[in-house]
Parts: sequence; structure tokens; C-alpha cells
Amino acid sequence: MKKVLAIDMGATSIRAILAYIENDSLKIEEVMRFSHDIVDDNNRKRWQFDLILKNITDTILKYKDEISSVAVDSWGVDFGFIKENELFENPISYRDPENSLGIEQSLEKKPLKDLFLETGNQINSINSFFQLLAYKKINNTNFKDFDTLLFIPDLINYFLCGAKKTDITMASTSQMLDMNLKKWNFKLLDEFDINKNMFTDFSKHGEIIGNTKNSKIEALKECDIDVVSIPAHDTAAAITMTKSNEDPNTMFLSSGTWTLFGVVADKAYINEKVFEKNLTNEIGFGEKNLLLKNITGLFVFEKFKKELEQIKGKKYTYEEIENICNEISLDGLEYFDIEDERFSSVEKSAIESIEEYLKETGQKISENKERYFKVIYYSIVKNLKKVKKDIEEVTAKTYKRIHIIGGGSKSKILCNLIKEMLGVDLIEGPQEATALGNIYVQIKKIYNLDSEKIDTIFNKYKKENL
Repeated sequence: MKKVLAIDMGATSIRAILAYIENDSLKIEEVMRFSHDIVDDNNRKRWQFDLILKNITDTILKYKDEISSVAVDSWGVDFGFIKENELFENPISYRDPENSLGIEQSLEKKPLKDLFLETGNQINSINSFFQLLAYKKINNTNFKDFDTLLFIPDLINYFLCGAKKTDITMASTSQMLDMNLKKWNFKLLDEFDINKNMFTDFSKHGEIIGNTKNSKIEALKECDIDVVSIPAHDTAAAITMTKSNEDPNTMFLSSGTWTLFGVVADKAYINEKVFEKNLTNEIGFGEKNLLLKNITGLFVFEKFKKELEQIKGKKYTYEEIENICNEISLDGLEYFDIEDERFSSVEKSAIESIEEYLKETGQKISENKERYFKVIYYSIVKNLKKVKKDIEEVTAKTYKRIHIIGGGSKSKILCNLIKEMLGVDLIEGPQEATALGNIYVQIKKIYNLDSEKIDTIFNKYKKENL
């Protein structure tokens, strides 16, 4: 029986899922999950790449006799350098504060508006381009000594099968892509003296890019497992599972550590209005255009929950949090701007950030810290309402339906607030949309299924299990 292995990499945990088709039904099984952290290493905040790769390798070896293929998805923007066929150093995290130097370096040569009009990406210090400029400044390099730059899932693929290929959905988060031509913006790279020879060709979704027989990991060379190209940016993979992928009148809302809210568009929207509203263009499955806003999401909620549990000396269940929120009225409820940089900081306390903002804006600081559970949800949805209006203005369309996926789709409080405050119909789930998008592309390739057949199988699975 053919089975596929989906490696679904999140910023705090990574898991592996086995999937296969049996009697025209999709079967899935989670076979690995582990947590990982951002660590301080050589004066930068980095990913524990060795740990990540070891866990993935061990999982593949454990199930090597069952699986026909493997594919990897992850968060966007982050990358590693290959030098003389080896990883030069552990990849730096987008949460490293030094990345903000990149915007300063960019401004020395180009106004941010001009940069947006060339790339279509929302201006954000986490973007790969700014990370590279910060690295260039800190290390006094123009990258000529590096052979290849690969984004996190492409880097994993390199070690699994030896292929140096880039997924275009990952490249579309970098601020180094020409969104209209869907090619690297070499003119921009030359302008900032970034070695364009580091950048590879793009793989095609559903393409087999290599086999473990050519792995850089000795133990995997004895295996015969294909590595499949998928929409490797987790958002792009997840949107594959939403109604918006087939219905341009339905918005998608990927609600997790980050909130990504937008639409599958007929074109890239790159103009001054989009820049002013700080929206971004990315690419999805099959090179579809995505117009969205990338915002800090449940990261604030989870950080606050952890801090409050330490203060109270107890654990909060999500049912308990829901009951707390139901007792708090929206009338006169405090709020904060979720897009304020302090709320995406890994170093700053969530409670301190909230109360600091409330004090600055003349709002009351509550003695009952549990109240902030509702304040966080309310602030997230208040921002979504603004973003929805911005996207409607840019696209000249009105959207009455949203498909929410990710962890937030399981929150009754969040979902009810969205329906109430945005006045929309809401399709909820699946929570694990990213992994399902990964599996969808692999199974379509390995089982050689046409679109109608695979859609029928996946729709049946979602109806029965979600």
C-alpha cells in the first residue's frame, strides 16, 4: 500500500503524518510530534536545525518500508546557506531583533514604497530580504562565499535528496520575487550587492524533485523514497484546503501563531493603495495569487496564557477560558493594536505589553488579569474588521463569507466574535489544514489521481472527520 509522509513544521512544534487511500477513503495517522525552541547562538536567535533534521530523519527511517514519498512545509521567510555542500550555520530566526537592521540598510538606497512597488510584499523586518541586509551589515559580506540559499523546507529537502530547488510559495514571502513575472528580482539583488548566484530554480508543485538514494544523510541512502514538491509555505498549503481556493468570493483566515487573512486573487495587487494599507502579495498552490495581511495572531494569547498560569499557579483549560470570556461584555471593553511591534516580541511580557498600551491610550488597567483573555480575542477581531475593509477597498469587492482554518478555528469565542463583528458567514476548520494541503499534493502525485477524484476523497474526509 502506498503511503505518504507529511512533515508539517511549525515555529514551536513539528509533526509527521502518515496518509494513504483505502477503499476511496483518506486515512491519516500522526506518527511524530516534538517541540523545538529558538535558541541564542553566536549572538543571534537561531533554529535548532540539527535537532529538527534528526527527528525528521529518525521518523523516515522508522517508516521507510511503508512510505513512497515525503514532503515538507514550514513557516515562511527563514533560510540557510549551503557552502561546499554543507550547512554553513544554523538558520537565524525571523524573531531575531537584529533583523530590523535590514530596513535601515534598505532605506539607504531605496524608499520603502519603491521597494514594495518592485516586489509586492508587505514591508516587515522579518522578510528574507531585510534579514539578508542585516546579515550583510553584521558580517560584512556580500555572500560570494556561499553556494546556495535555501528556505527552511527546501533546506530539509536538500538533506533528504540532494536537490537544490526552491519552492515559489516560500520565495513569495522573501521580498525578492517579481510577483507579476513569478521570477527572482535579480535587478534588486544586484542593486543591493547580494550574490544572485545563490538563488536556485523553482520546483513545480507535484513534481518529484529527488529521492533519498541521493540523500546527504548516509542512513537515508539505503531508502527508496521520493521527495515531492508541494506549496511549502504553511499558509499556501493550508489555503489549498479552503473554500477560497475555488471560490473567489470567500476570504481565507489562517489563525495560528500568526494570523494570515486575505483572498485568492485574479492578479497581484501592487500599487500605492496596497502599500499604504500594508497588505502583501504572495503565491499559493499552482502559482495562484494571494492578497493578504500578515499579522501577529494567537502568539499573544498563548504567551499571555503561559504568563498568567505562572502568576496564578494553575493551568487554564480552554473551556475555562471560554467561560471567563462569556461573562465579559464587549461594551466598553479595552483593546490594543495587535499590529504594534511590542506584541510580536519574544522578549517582552504579554501582560506588560497589554497594560503599557492601555495606559498609553488612556484605557483602564484591570486588576482581574483574566479579563485580558477577552481583550486579546477582541483586539484580534477588531483588527480583522479593519483588514477586511482594506481588502474590499483594494479589490472593489464585498466578501460575505470567511473560511477559518488553523488552531483559531477551534475557538468558539474567536469564531463567534468574527461572525458578530464582521457580519459574515463562517466556515470553520480544519484545524490541521496545512498538513492536509501537504498530503493532498503528495497523494495526487503518488496515486496519479485526477482533480475530481482527489477532491471527492478529501471532501469526504473533511465531512466525516472535521
